[in-house]
Amino acid sequence: MKAVRVWAVLVMWVAAVPPAGAQASSGDARIVAAREALRSGDGATLDQLAASQSPHVLARYIDYWRLHHVLARAEAPDGGEIEAFVARYPGTVLAERLRAAWLARLARDENWIGFIGAWGGLADPDDGLRCLHWQARLAIGDRAALDEVAAQWQALSTREAACTTVIGQLAAAGRLDSEALWQRFRRQMEARRPRGAETTLGWLPAEAIPEPALLTALLKDPERYLENLTPGFERSRTTRELALAALGQVARSDPRAAYMRFVRISEHFPPDERAFAYVLLGWRGAQDHLPQALPWYRAAGDVPMTDEQYAWQVRAALRSGDWSAVRRAVLGMPAAQRAADVWT
Repeated sequence: MKAVRVWAVLVMWVAAVPPAGAQASSGDARIVAAREALRSGDGATLDQLAASQSPHVLARYIDYWRLHHVLARAEAPDGGEIEAFVARYPGTVLAERLRAAWLARLARDENWIGFIGAWGGLADPDDGLRCLHWQARLAIGDRAALDEVAAQWQALSTREAACTTVIGQLAAAGRLDSEALWQRFRRQMEARRPRGAETTLGWLPAEAIPEPALLTALLKDPERYLENLTPGFERSRTTRELALAALGQVARSDPRAAYMRFVRISEHFPPDERAFAYVLLGWRGAQDHLPQALPWYRAAGDVPMTDEQYAWQVRAALRSGDWSAVRRAVLGMPAAQRAADVWT
């Protein structure tokens, strides 16, 4: 929120400044000119404007924009300039953003020694940077990083390529069992990350990896995929999980249709997988404000869900006016989620 406020103030400043004209090297117009130079990729103008010593309350933004542009260039940047800016404005939003951008550049260049040297002091790294830090440590032989990944991988973002890399190393080391991988596959499919899901499937034991054409068919037409399930599909965890993934795809657009398809095949799933299917139905049904959403959630029973699925369970109970169900749904949340003001 602090970053949003800073940028909001800057936008109002810039919007209030008149056209720069020939005086673009001083005062407010200098700030506007620097911002335009960043947008157009005009590094020479940024260098020129940053070299001016004219005092201005927003002068640090010119230095920040110039250094951000430097990091985007093909040639290797001068890390000393980055560190000097961070030291000049310690703890500020701009310093933290620039340090994060510098770390991303070092990772892109695979300068892992430099990355580790620049890591210290970053206040609030996101999952992507944390995973890059583990990747850097693994690259220089620090195997303790793998223990940290093993302890935290389930909470990592499914959207970060760097996290996929380090989790892949965890899988290659034999430290992820099939159950853990199937759970990750489910989360990635729920998050609309089919490429990541396909990568996760590739980490399964060889006999459990499905043919790529199956996932392609599932994504192209999940309803047809469910129609074409072959007799005996229930004998394999892989084919059952792909069927559940197809069900989730149908439920995203039409929860009622997904339910009708599921009741035809539900007996082929063990109780825990059947419960997961009802979570998908309840979640998507709640998003569509369907009265069936709460009964579907009830059919799932007491099973682990994502934070979003827990939240929609509470909303479904609220919409139905069932206050005892609201209370049960809130109490069923993980402690950290339940402690949020919105649920207390």
